[in-house]
Formats: sequence, C-alpha cells, structure tokens
Amino acid sequence: MYLGNLQNKCVGVTNVEKSLVDQWISFTNTSLMPPIETINKGIFGTAEVAAHDWNEALKQLKGHVKTLDAALAKKKWVSGDEISIADVCLAMTLLRPLQTVLDGGFRKAMKNFSKWVNEVFAQTCITHACGTIHLAEKALKPIVAAEKK
Repeated sequence: MYLGNLQNKCVGVTNVEKSLVDQWISFTNTSLMPPIETINKGIFGTAEVAAHDWNEALKQLKGHVKTLDAALAKKKWVSGDEISIADVCLAMTLLRPLQTVLDGGFRKAMKNFSKWVNEVFAQTCITHACGTIHLAEKALKPIVAAEKK
C-alpha cells in the first residue's frame, strides 16, 4: 500500500475506491489468512492439523470466496474500474488454495470469482513475477491427525 501511495497508482482514484482497497486488504489479512494457514499446514504437512479443524478452515475459506464472488457480480475489479493493489493482494493470498483445494468444480460455480482470477493472473506484472499459473482441477487431500477416541 505504501509504495502504491508513493506513486499514487493502484490504490483507487476516488475516496470510496481507496477505502475499498483498504477494506479488501483488511479482509485478506483477517478473514482469508487464518483458514489458509490451516489449509496449507494440512496440505503440505508442515504441522499437525486435526481433520475437524482442516474441514472447518476449508468451509470458512469457501464461504469467504463466495463473498468475494458476490462482490464481483457487477464489476471487473474489487475496488473500481482499474486493477488495484487489493486485487493483487487477494489473488496472491489465494494462489496456493487455488492450486490445491479450490478446484475446477468449485471455481466453475463461482463465475465472477473465476473470471476475476483469470484476469488478475493474466496481468503482465503477475506473469513476470510468477510465470504461468496452473490452478487445481481436482482438490488435493490433506494430511490430518488421527481423531482421538
């Protein structure tokens, strides 16, 4: 956000757009990151995750993506007519889930979200930094801790 403000680029044009950029970045940090951390631990096996916790995290993440899908119903970008730092922040935060658990079937049901994902990942700045991004067609299964009896 700081660098965007320095150049007055990608942070919104109007005060409403600027507040939407802040809102979506906050949404990323407070709503998306916690379930994504749990999901990543289960997928990559970096920490023990209980099956219930992993399933709850996936349910929360999908609910948040549905919120994003609804917000994109009548617009191309989350905060205005041009791509913003919020779009990039959201997309890059969702990158691993899109490559592991938010599979083709789920994305097909989230038409606005899917279109937005494709638009963001087609941006030159993203392809230069990340290369071609491949999304999951089928969700990966987590490594979860055995249920205690």
